Amino acid sequence: MMRNYVVLFILFLVCNAESLNRNKDQTRRLDALENVVSQIQQQNQRLEETVLIQQMEITELKIQLEKVKVEHKNGNKKMSPEDFKIIIMDTVSKILTKNELSNSNDESSIPDNEAEFLIKDTDTDTKVHDNSTSSKPGLGMQYVNEPANGVNSKIKRALSGQAIAFYVVMSHNEKVPSPHHTLVFDSVKTNVQGAYDQYSGIFTAPVAVFYVFTFSIRTGCHAYAFEIVKNADVEGAVFLDVEEACDSEHVTWTLVSALDVGDIVYVRTHSTREIQGDVLSSIEGMSSFAGW
Repeated sequence: MMRNYVVLFILFLVCNAESLNRNKDQTRRLDALENVVSQIQQQNQRLEETVLIQQMEITELKIQLEKVKVEHKNGNKKMSPEDFKIIIMDTVSKILTKNELSNSNDESSIPDNEAEFLIKDTDTDTKVHDNSTSSKPGLGMQYVNEPANGVNSKIKRALSGQAIAFYVVMSHNEKVPSPHHTLVFDSVKTNVQGAYDQYSGIFTAPVAVFYVFTFSIRTGCHAYAFEIVKNADVEGAVFLDVEEACDSEHVTWTLVSALDVGDIVYVRTHSTREIQGDVLSSIEGMSSFAGW
């Protein structure tokens, strides 16, 4: 009889332990659910703040545009569509810059979506994105039906809120590279937006605007020839022959070119001429590649 009581008591303890474990598991799940609900509430609050900011920006933009119209109407000034467009773009740029500075003071209030404005005139429809909070680098503007003369690329970049620039050098000499060989400038000094790949030596355009590229290569003995390539097209070539001398020289080239998103630019040895010496790079004189 006593043995039966012991068995029943043990079963009671086991059941209570299982019940306690289930309660702990349920408590953990409830805590996790409460955390999720809290995060969703915070996200909703940020979205509401974003909508309010957008409404304020749109209202301010309308007020500024009305002021511009009234000023030019009262002054009897005749504006070309291009001048009017530049004034509009400048106004938008000031508003976006002001809001970007105010939002940077409180990172918790920064939304994850992009504020968007649509500006129209008789010549072009221009869509401007405030990507101060965007995860897509450089995709700050899109132009629809842009006229041939276009808006100055400096205005585009200012409105995009994203500077694009890189400056890289070689960290070592390259021993007599073969023809059609891509030069890899592996030491990165500046690489805003990470558009240059230090492992392949290739720059990939993150936004469609005009770019300036320049390279300076230190040579040693004999003859050298280099090309700067856009996608599969040679955009420029330079040749240097120091004959029998072994003096150290620098050969340079500069390219200005309009790139579309995804276009690539890189420097390589000439596709047909053979290099007869080393490409040099040291503290005495570096080989470099830059673009902006």
